Amino acid sequence: SNTSWSFGYIRKANIMLERIDQVDMPDEAKNHWKGIAHFFRALQYYRLVQTFGGVPWFSHSMDIGDSAEVYKPRDSHDLVMDSVLADLNFAVDNIRQTDLTNTVDKDVALALKARICLYEGTYRKYHTELNMPDADKFLQQAKDAAAAIMAESYSLNPNYLAAYNSDNLGTDGSEVLLYKRYEPGTLMH
Repeated sequence: SNTSWSFGYIRKANIMLERIDQVDMPDEAKNHWKGIAHFFRALQYYRLVQTFGGVPWFSHSMDIGDSAEVYKPRDSHDLVMDSVLADLNFAVDNIRQTDLTNTVDKDVALALKARICLYEGTYRKYHTELNMPDADKFLQQAKDAAAAIMAESYSLNPNYLAAYNSDNLGTDGSEVLLYKRYEPGTLMH
């Protein structure tokens, strides 16, 4: 009954992954868009695992009439999060370094990887009663992803107040990777 139990974005990502090779475009572009699909599938699974723990992992689209697949039991937390890490690694390796302004690019994928791996590594480290291995693997992945972002010449703004009270976060670019752009009279709150 929880409204967070939604696999719509996962289904969309899986359909995209299954069909993108049929599109007439260069392989570099196909790999970029596959990376985007892996990025969003990883993000949605991360949200589901945070809320529910183990959830069913779907690596392909399903027919709604396939009740055995639609109602399959949850997969283990380990399996799902290892699959999320694989999705993030694919995204980081294939998404373009720069694409359009304020869109998902390689640095945004690295930031998501750092966030998810930090969460998962600390979860495994401090929930010893669950006997989940590989906390150090996830923490090292988080550290490496964050280091890769910082190596791209990003820096933290020394004035926290100025950074988070700005009317236009995208102007200086030193700290902000992806932001919600507010338009006066259209999107303000």
